Amino acid sequence: LRSEIPDSARDLAFRLSFTFGTFSRSMIDVLGALDPKVNMSGEAFDMLVGPWIEQVTKGRYRVSPLLFDQGKQVFSAEEIRRFHAAICIGYLREQTSLTQNEVSHLFMHGIFSRDGDVLMMIVQGTMNNLFETSKHEVMKYVAEELFWFYLIGREKETKIFPENLPVSYTHL
Repeated sequence: LRSEIPDSARDLAFRLSFTFGTFSRSMIDVLGALDPKVNMSGEAFDMLVGPWIEQVTKGRYRVSPLLFDQGKQVFSAEEIRRFHAAICIGYLREQTSLTQNEVSHLFMHGIFSRDGDVLMMIVQGTMNNLFETSKHEVMKYVAEELFWFYLIGREKETKIFPENLPVSYTHL
């Protein structure tokens, strides 16, 4: 990847490597706008579609398995947390309704961002979406999809976010 594409496309590819599931082109704007900005992010993205980014349906894309999570080799832990937070915000902006998989992905990005505000936005957005649509039966499926969330911090005295105690959970 390093020698095959221009720097802007490579930087965008590594940022996108943190996404789970599918995303739309609006995610390019969200990730490309983070400092340092990706110049001409739309054009850079077009260079990636094919070998590095798969088009799933019209307007929906996903990262190729070859690229998934490769940004860990390039970015610092703080940059990666910022990307996960931005991905959450990007998904919440573009989605009017969320599938159970998308909700699970949002929570994973929220945990990886280590940003309590973002995690609370996900909780509020998810609950509002479920209650507004009166799809209470969907809650069962969302709960099943989020089984892993319960396991975080289950060991005695473990905190999810030790640096942010109000968001952390301590198992008593």
